[in-house]
Amino acid sequence: MDKYQEYLLKKLGFIMCSTKELDDIPQAIRSKNNCVELKKDKGVLILKQYADITITNYALILGKQVVECLGRLLVSKNEAWEEFLPVGIDAKHSFGSTFGFDNPQAYIIPIDFDKKEMNKIKMVFRNNLADDYTLELRYKEADKQAYYAQKEQERNDTLLASAAIKCSTGTDLVNIYFQPCNDDYARTEIILYRDEQMLAKYKVDEECFFKAITGLAYGTYKFILKQYDKDNNIILESDPTSFKIESATAHIYGKGFVCN
Repeated sequence: MDKYQEYLLKKLGFIMCSTKELDDIPQAIRSKNNCVELKKDKGVLILKQYADITITNYALILGKQVVECLGRLLVSKNEAWEEFLPVGIDAKHSFGSTFGFDNPQAYIIPIDFDKKEMNKIKMVFRNNLADDYTLELRYKEADKQAYYAQKEQERNDTLLASAAIKCSTGTDLVNIYFQPCNDDYARTEIILYRDEQMLAKYKVDEECFFKAITGLAYGTYKFILKQYDKDNNIILESDPTSFKIESATAHIYGKGFVCN
């Protein structure tokens, strides 16, 4: 890339957003920045998929000063060159206001992260302002493992909120309260620990939504609550919840335990 091509590329500007966001380009820019990365030294334009892997259809937009800079735009689709024409954008449209033109125009190239058909773009600059320039398009897909982990965390957070796990303590007992985490709920199991050792497992019947565990010595305990469906699959497993059994004197002096 020479200095003239570099100067013209800066004037063009590249934006990529999902096709659903074409009605509000400014918002797309604010919420999904850095979706396009130009590697000038390698002649590569990296297209970055959003974190949501279910969004696969995008629009690559050249729209800053296309009328001034470009004479033609060619796109290689499955290794065959295809010419794209600029489209007029209503000045009242949010896209037009983004670039500040009375009669803005833009090249809009469809990008599909499933098919990956578009692999190069060739820019023919107006009035021989610079030599023609070709950019390779590379697709950077979202991290699927991170996406599924996030969705699982969101699902688990929702289930935990529905389960509303709470506990309260007495002199030698703990009462654990909960609700069904969803409509598939069949039963609950509570596992009690002390000093990292499992002490007992308690199965709670379908129509009962608390468990009283008695006969506990003074000290710190933890419990994990699991909920199952009718097929005995775990649908919820809580993080360990700590509680203390203390003497009545400790409670009198304000040291009573509140479950984490």
